[in-house]
Amino acid sequence: MTREKQSFEEVLGMNEAPESASPAFLEALAGLDEDTAEAVQERAAILQFEAGLSRADAERTALAAYAPKARDGIEDLKDFLAREIPLIGIWPDSGASIEPWSNRENFTRDAEELSNLWEGRGNARGIAKGIPIRRFAFVPGESGFICLDLDRGHNGGADGVASLYEVFTGRPIPRYFTDIDQGSFPAYTRTPGGGFHLYFRYTGTRKYRHQSIAPGLEVVHFNHLLTAPGSKKETGRYIFFGSLDAAPLFPPVLEWRLSPTDEFRPKHPPKPVFSDTLKRDRPDLDRIAQWTLDDGRYAGRNDLCYGIAFRAAREEYGYSREEVKAFLRSYGPVDGLPLREIESAVDSAFNRRRRA
Repeated sequence: MTREKQSFEEVLGMNEAPESASPAFLEALAGLDEDTAEAVQERAAILQFEAGLSRADAERTALAAYAPKARDGIEDLKDFLAREIPLIGIWPDSGASIEPWSNRENFTRDAEELSNLWEGRGNARGIAKGIPIRRFAFVPGESGFICLDLDRGHNGGADGVASLYEVFTGRPIPRYFTDIDQGSFPAYTRTPGGGFHLYFRYTGTRKYRHQSIAPGLEVVHFNHLLTAPGSKKETGRYIFFGSLDAAPLFPPVLEWRLSPTDEFRPKHPPKPVFSDTLKRDRPDLDRIAQWTLDDGRYAGRNDLCYGIAFRAAREEYGYSREEVKAFLRSYGPVDGLPLREIESAVDSAFNRRRRA
């Protein structure tokens, strides 16, 4: 019997095809060799019944893991459009967007326009006509996501995965981070260079600029594009695994390290009002710390400590250095900062306040 005439059931050595499998999935499996088809089918079942993914997500992830060529990249891109995540094309030579991405009207929201760009027919405005556009990008924050970009294979040799684990040194690490290389994270893109884009849901009100928090470890929320899965470039494809519906909430231990965008910083941060009443009823250190966070004018945990201490050192409040140091030792947003750095920041703030 030739390979072309084998049925799906014969390929998998099964008596009957699973009733829940989609026709497209069965068609993809029938085009694979026997061992790969069986591995894909088993993986899809595990993802559906043990990992809790929907059947469609389980099929897509299994195919991407074992037979990425069985699913054309444009299908992943269309999945993003179906979730109302607009995309903008990227020129294959320069890596720049085909139109200014600061104008949201330049983003593609229609699957037919996406296909036209993919095939080189250009978009609705005739841009990129004659040049197939196979790479697309999006702004995570505009769709309710915040992403970690874990680089590998870039100049400088930084390993974003290793840097992420270093961030959690001495802290409990979420289970979904335990083995990123083996697919422990529930929603991610594997990049051509071997890196990862990890997707988190974000329900906060802040807008964070694109920033690096460790070597090879970047955060993409607003003010920056991130390549969408399904995209292709000369070195390979961006392949999506898991389900966006399973993306976890962004962990506070990482958010504490971020600086908001300049446009989100309060133009006139709230200032404490000093009066005889306030002297008798001074603000507690939690409130003073919140003023400093709202201000947003700090570059890192050390600078945040300094800012809190400088506010708390006002003579009207009557706080001592030791009171502020004790507060900061257990203050979440500076968790992990060495004690000597906390003490040094507090001493510097009090010394400057006393000289003022």
